[in-house]
Amino acid sequence: MGKHGKLIAPGTLQFKVLLPGNTEDLWEYLTKSGKRGQWLASGKLEERAGGKLTLHFQHNLLSDEEDPVPEKFSQYEDGDTMEARVLLVEPPKQLSYTWAGDSEVSFELLPKEDNALLILTHKGLGEEPETLIGVAAGWHTHLDILESKLWGKKAPAFWKTYEKHEQDYKERFDKNLEK
Repeated sequence: MGKHGKLIAPGTLQFKVLLPGNTEDLWEYLTKSGKRGQWLASGKLEERAGGKLTLHFQHNLLSDEEDPVPEKFSQYEDGDTMEARVLLVEPPKQLSYTWAGDSEVSFELLPKEDNALLILTHKGLGEEPETLIGVAAGWHTHLDILESKLWGKKAPAFWKTYEKHEQDYKERFDKNLEK
């Protein structure tokens, strides 16, 4: 199963990743600050519809590898914080929340033999190629880190991996992000 994001509707990206473990254990990587902070962003989550979510991004802490922040992202060198609103909580299956104002991120966990399938959908992104490419590269990088950690492998450096995925999605975008 390839985990490249696909444009499934205008302004909507979707990723599917097979992860080790059951949905209950993986749910904690979506909802618990310490575990979410290992691959995405730490921060308090009020686990109810209408609740608040604070996401503290510190990309330099996601890997042990030396990874300087690229110049175009220098404003994130000391991290970044985003406030979101929880839209849906159905443990241990579905979680949705707002993202950067107008868009929405949804996670779905489905049992798959001894593992779980994570389906991440980010909608409301608009149709600007630069936005779609950046969001696709960002989620792909965060999912690479989550997958590596859960499979017991060394997490890749965030910014180096992001730049690789960004170039890949630029090429894929010319082909509608479908392959």
